[in-house]
Formats: sequence, structure tokens, C-alpha cells
Amino acid sequence: MKKRVCVALLLMSELLFASSRIRLNPVLKQALASVLEAATQLQEALHDGEKEKVEERFDVLIQEVEFAKDKTGLSPDIQPHLDRILNAAKIALDVGRREKGKKRVFYLKKAYKNIVQLRQVYRVGKQRVFFCPKDKAVWVQKGWRPKNPFHPRQYGSCGKVIQ
Repeated sequence: MKKRVCVALLLMSELLFASSRIRLNPVLKQALASVLEAATQLQEALHDGEKEKVEERFDVLIQEVEFAKDKTGLSPDIQPHLDRILNAAKIALDVGRREKGKKRVFYLKKAYKNIVQLRQVYRVGKQRVFFCPKDKAVWVQKGWRPKNPFHPRQYGSCGKVIQ
């Protein structure tokens, strides 16, 4: 009897969780996944210290964010939230692209906070979300070993998977 109740509760919770997921238009979902992929490529270039690739990947990420912004109207019920996230990420990326040193890191962290929200709220992409308590940074990346993009020399291996 207890087993049946547990199984019934488990099934009900699964159904409730599945019905509470935010439904995205497939084109918008792909656009958001492309933003996360571009963010991952920038994260890798930053961690590896590849300066030429960093500049190139900045441009790609900004383009992907702009493309995704153009597609938010495909899901009108979530458009205000998505617009806010994507606008904040784009502004931080635009400013960070022009800055150097600590200012660049500051704006990159702001951009990644918003990009992480895309992964957490809309559950697109297969990247993992990492958090480093030493520099209070979050980012998305592939793989299980943390590669802190903000302070790769000082905190390169700092980070724990949070999603």
C-alpha cells in the first residue's frame, strides 16, 4: 500500500513539474540555445587566455543575443522577461567588449548572470552552470571540471556545478 502511494505521489509530482515548464517556440528555443553555445565558446577562450579568439567570440555572442532578441515575440507570454534578460546581457557585453582589466571582468560577470538565467529558467542548452564562491561568479560551460573564465590564473579551477 505504501509503495503504491509513493509511486502515485511521484507520478503526480512529475506531471506537475512537466506542466509547469515554460513552453518555448522551437525557433526561439534554438536561438536561446545558440546564445548559450556562444557564451560557452567565449568562456573557453577567456579561460584559455586566447586573446584573438576572445574578441571574435565576443562578437559572435553579441550577434546571437541580438538574433534571440528579435525572436522573443514568438512567445508573447514570456517576452517581457526574455527581453529584460537579453537586453541586460547585451548592454553588459557591449560595454565589456570595450573595457579592459577589472572593468571588463565586472561587465562580463553581469552578462553571464543574465545568460545563466536563460539556462536556469528556460532550460535550454546542455551546458552546466558553475559558481565560484571565491570571486562570486557564475557562468555556463561544458564538462564537469570548472574553468573559471573571469580569473583563470587566480581561480581557474574554482567552481561548483549548481545546475
